[in-house]
Amino acid sequence: MLPFICQTDAFFDYALGTSAGSLSPRTSWKALKDFEFPLPPIEKQKNIAKILWAADEAIECWEQVIKELESSKQAILIDHFGTSLRRNVPWPTQKLHEVASVQTGIAKGKKYSYLEDLVTLPYLRFANVKDGYFDLSEFKEINVRNDEVERYAVHAGDVLLTEGGDFDKLGRRAVWLGSIDPCLHQNHVFCARTNTEKF
Repeated sequence: MLPFICQTDAFFDYALGTSAGSLSPRTSWKALKDFEFPLPPIEKQKNIAKILWAADEAIECWEQVIKELESSKQAILIDHFGTSLRRNVPWPTQKLHEVASVQTGIAKGKKYSYLEDLVTLPYLRFANVKDGYFDLSEFKEINVRNDEVERYAVHAGDVLLTEGGDFDKLGRRAVWLGSIDPCLHQNHVFCARTNTEKF
């Protein structure tokens, strides 16, 4: 089955190309039976399967290592901060605004006059901020006045947090490492910039 499974994209294209019906396209069993795909010798298939199984096992091992490291990290945090970051801590607490500045981002669709001095820059959207990392596979740009660039800019070390959406998307956060510079952030993404003298 391995050569067939590896041809899923080609199979999908074939099924779509042999389908009939505009509103609800369907392909026939007879057409599917005629699907052709390359079939290497059985020994070659076994070698390919062996390599893929080994790769899957390696991935599972690394995933287990990551889980154990995550558990260790949580244990360290609990050991130093207690079960809650707001209770049972051995140090005085401070409010976020006392150790960092928090800013909102640029609103999409903001209107400017053609006389204004505008630049086009990349910006981080809600969809780019994941839980602990950034997905930069799709990056967009936005127009902004030259004198507003610094107001909406993100810098290496800034913590970006999502401000809304479904519960599983609320409060996603990641530390920006400055991989794209200059870069702005959208108004649905908060930017917290720490005071390095305090935090």
